[in-house]
Amino acid sequence: MICLVLGLWLGGMAAVDWIAGQNRLAANISAENDPAAEAAAQTLGKPAAEWLLRRQASAQNRRLSETWGEMQAVLGSAFLLFVLFGSQEGKLTLFLVLLMLVTVMVQLFVFVPQLNLPDGAAARGSTAGWAVWGNRAGEILKACFGLALALRLISRRQGSGYSGKNIDLVDKPNHGHIDR
Repeated sequence: MICLVLGLWLGGMAAVDWIAGQNRLAANISAENDPAAEAAAQTLGKPAAEWLLRRQASAQNRRLSETWGEMQAVLGSAFLLFVLFGSQEGKLTLFLVLLMLVTVMVQLFVFVPQLNLPDGAAARGSTAGWAVWGNRAGEILKACFGLALALRLISRRQGSGYSGKNIDLVDKPNHGHIDR
């Protein structure tokens, strides 16, 4: 169960990063492939249209980061409680889950709010750039903790120990043949 939840968490992280990348990419190529968008870009002017598309992609990515951070905080807390009280995992496994959750909380309460600065405030200071890089570093750190946890779980798994003991063999040496 722990491997399943961890795999879903890591998969969700990869999906969110991919979606954010696609949002940024769409801002760069939207006007190039659509004649109506090209006409609107000519009306606004190419630099203004590109700025507007980048701003929209940025707003979508901010909302995505907020929602994903809140989901990770709730589900990560439930995962931590499950590992703590519902499994027999050791301290290292618990510590790695806790590190992932702490990283989520730092991202959610330190970096993501800085991403929501108004454009004028972000342009005047370097806080928004710092928040973007801090958020990316948090994602990388969280992925490293998650992969370390996955390697730990995979390397220790040896089965339940009961897999061959519950099978009732017909021709055991001490029971004789079927047709007695």
